Amino acid sequence: IIRFERFSLTRLTYKDKQMANRYFSQFKGSLEKGVVQLDGYINLGSDASVVSETIMGASVAKTTTGVYTITLEDSYPKLLHVGLTAFSIGTNAAGLLKVVDVLDSSGNSVAATLVNVKKIKVATCTSATGAPADVSVKCGMSVHIVLKNTSV
Repeated sequence: IIRFERFSLTRLTYKDKQMANRYFSQFKGSLEKGVVQLDGYINLGSDASVVSETIMGASVAKTTTGVYTITLEDSYPKLLHVGLTAFSIGTNAAGLLKVVDVLDSSGNSVAATLVNVKKIKVATCTSATGAPADVSVKCGMSVHIVLKNTSV
């Protein structure tokens, strides 16, 4: 007697995986799976305040002297890259831009592992010392953030 038993394979859905809950463009030439790119521009006023920002999927706020926090609308499993480019109008603008810290949704630093990323702190710094400093003229920074949207 031959017996057949029924079985089923359990398939993971997006809710079972740790990933952002967004619709992204699906096709991009990349060897890495689930790559998401967020690009935008941050305009700073002469008082170093955030005048405007155009990063879709994120918001920007000034937190301390020369330091700005980019808060992502979703947490991402892995941060792959942050690119910052300064554009100035006049003198005494940002001489140097750098990433200061990377935080998870609880506010804990994940700079060593770059996993479960929710916030990225960037700073405008003086060229001489590299210390965070406020800008004294209107300027802007272009931001390019590359994240992984899957844990596989």
